[in-house]
Amino acid sequence: MVASLRLPSLTSLLFPATTRYPAALRRTVCLRNRPASGFASGTAASTDAHRLRSKQAVTPRSQDFNAWYLDVIASAELADHGPVRGTMVIRPYGYAISEAIQEYLNVKFKETGHSNMYFPQGVPIRIEIGPRDVSSNCVVVSRRDIPGKAGKVFGISMEPSTLVAYVKEKLDEIQSSLLEKAVSFRDSNIVDVNSYEELKVAISSGKWARGPWSASDSDEQRVKEETGATIRCFPFEQTQGIKTCLMTGNRAEEIAIFAKSY
Repeated sequence: MVASLRLPSLTSLLFPATTRYPAALRRTVCLRNRPASGFASGTAASTDAHRLRSKQAVTPRSQDFNAWYLDVIASAELADHGPVRGTMVIRPYGYAISEAIQEYLNVKFKETGHSNMYFPQGVPIRIEIGPRDVSSNCVVVSRRDIPGKAGKVFGISMEPSTLVAYVKEKLDEIQSSLLEKAVSFRDSNIVDVNSYEELKVAISSGKWARGPWSASDSDEQRVKEETGATIRCFPFEQTQGIKTCLMTGNRAEEIAIFAKSY
């Protein structure tokens, strides 16, 4: 379910008329009385450089949206370049705005009966929004399963109905693609074996060994000690007919798959 929320102005978030967001209000009041601190390193040179940049005139939005956006960020002391090349620092004002928005959205989400979730890894789709995207009312959608520029699609409309439909379609494509790759990888790495010697060769080659099995737990322990492999599963799809255990030569009714655990 996708909920469409209308965000209030930043002014109402940071300076609410009521005490609905006391934490955000206290942080903001405290920050407003704090002098500019420059870069995270706190050196006098970086502080002076930032103050000089903050005093520069802001580029008109109608003239250059990208430059206007960066000028506003710098002048409002929301973010700055980090002390290490290629990094950035979210400054106190910028972080306070982020926290205030999060607090507001938390209330709205809970009013609809939803709970927050966080996926630190495995995010299948990333939506990127930059200054130029805002001006063109579009976003960039990146697929994790296709790295680099090949996995990026530019110019996707921000219109909720369009964006939601597009993301749903791509999530289905990603699921199908990952499943197909996983099945292909699995099947290409399974080797059918009929003897213990064949099993050892398969395991030493980094493959999974599939063969008839009716041996004892002690036999399985021997396989583990000598090859590092253990029984990973007994497949649901079992071949019919009489089979001979690869370890003992006795009759076997099941096929087992051996592999190392990484």
